[in-house]
Amino acid sequence: MVDKLTPHLQKQSTYFREPLHVGLKLAVTLRFLATGNSYQSQQYSFRAEASTICKFIPEVCKAVIAVYKTNIVLTAVADASYKFPSVDIGAEGGASDGGTWSNCSLHDTVEDNRAGVPQPEPLPNDGQPVPYHFVGDDAFALRTWMMKPFSHRSQILRERIYSYRLSRARRVMENAFEILCQRFRCFFTTMQQNPDTINLITMCNRGK
Repeated sequence: MVDKLTPHLQKQSTYFREPLHVGLKLAVTLRFLATGNSYQSQQYSFRAEASTICKFIPEVCKAVIAVYKTNIVLTAVADASYKFPSVDIGAEGGASDGGTWSNCSLHDTVEDNRAGVPQPEPLPNDGQPVPYHFVGDDAFALRTWMMKPFSHRSQILRERIYSYRLSRARRVMENAFEILCQRFRCFFTTMQQNPDTINLITMCNRGK
């Protein structure tokens, strides 16, 4: 990672001082992302001033995004490999899942068939092509490409089976977030940074 990030982070030496090594900046940033500890606690471990740390952590996050980025849009979508091909950064905390989804750019690209969703493929041991779908909960509006469980209580047997199996598919999303938080424990804490820095931290973590 240091070799890939050096062109983006390396500072020039001056007459007054030598710049911090890229490896040190990366180590401090990864430690912060993994623990969520304050900048003040980091300065004693790495011998770098907290005022300096707060400046270069956003820079490192930007560099990581630039080097390792894929497709960043709005709202979180997880695939079967627990990866986030699309994420929502910066939506209002009080907004509902369905409202956030309806207002995000990914929703519009899916509606217009511009999202790059794979073509229908047969299921194992079957020759009938089946289209790919997004799986959501009851907060999302039903579409031809969006599957959601039945919401009424008096479900017949086949409806209960469908809702149960769909819920198992939705667990992938829940597990993906759990894996993300367990790996980068800064998401278990209340982040004290400004919103722009939090957006950078979130985008930096999403693909790792």
